[in-house]
Amino acid sequence: GVPMSRPRPRHFAASRHSCSRHGEPGHEELTFKTLAALNGVASKAGIPLCDLALAYPLAKGFDTVIAGFTKLEYIDANLKAVDRGLSKELVEELDASTQELKDAMGPNCDLWQGMVDGKQTGRVM
Repeated sequence: GVPMSRPRPRHFAASRHSCSRHGEPGHEELTFKTLAALNGVASKAGIPLCDLALAYPLAKGFDTVIAGFTKLEYIDANLKAVDRGLSKELVEELDASTQELKDAMGPNCDLWQGMVDGKQTGRVM
């Protein structure tokens, strides 16, 4: 399950958490389906999903990724993940695994602010 403090972004129904401000119905079932697909891709490739999360944006042409760590050994793991190259086929498989969710969430890249009837919702000024 999802910890009670976590279901606030647009992936989840706004009604799930009192601090949600996006006002959207969410895409929970599709989010979990996508995560299962990504886990399958990672398993098949023999690459930890957390490594893919860092290596994928770099393979897509981003210059920077933001990696967090709570333990010193995570720094080395993150650096190895960043240095990992991904094949074109693996990137395409990751793209295909996430496309349905990306389509459902639309062009709004803000995970916290939603769009209802073409208007921004719940902005805290």
